[in-house]
Amino acid sequence: MPDRDVPRVLVVDDDARVRHFLTTALGAAGFAVTATGTGEEGLRLAAARPDLVVLDVDLPDLSGREVCRRLKVAEETAIIPVLGAGGRLRRLSHQAGDLARAGGHGARAPACGARRAAQP
Repeated sequence: MPDRDVPRVLVVDDDARVRHFLTTALGAAGFAVTATGTGEEGLRLAAARPDLVVLDVDLPDLSGREVCRRLKVAEETAIIPVLGAGGRLRRLSHQAGDLARAGGHGARAPACGARRAAQP
């Protein structure tokens, strides 16, 4: 059984070079890393409730958004933070800009691309 004192990260990315890089870098930083190249396998592995999921947005079987959506609707995995990664850096930077404009302290990124409701 893995040591629960060591933070666990699940990496889901179809690019073997990215998986290798993240596994090596996160492992060197003291994380226990599990990695897979498909969304379906990522969902199965997430049932072990890692402390963080690093999720590629472009996967061969399911979109990263769909994997994230499924993680967030399942009670047992809904609390796991998901960090979206991938080749769509421009889009992510636009989302970060939207977040910055969303207003002030305590603003959080919408989960899985959901839009924040307008605030009065």
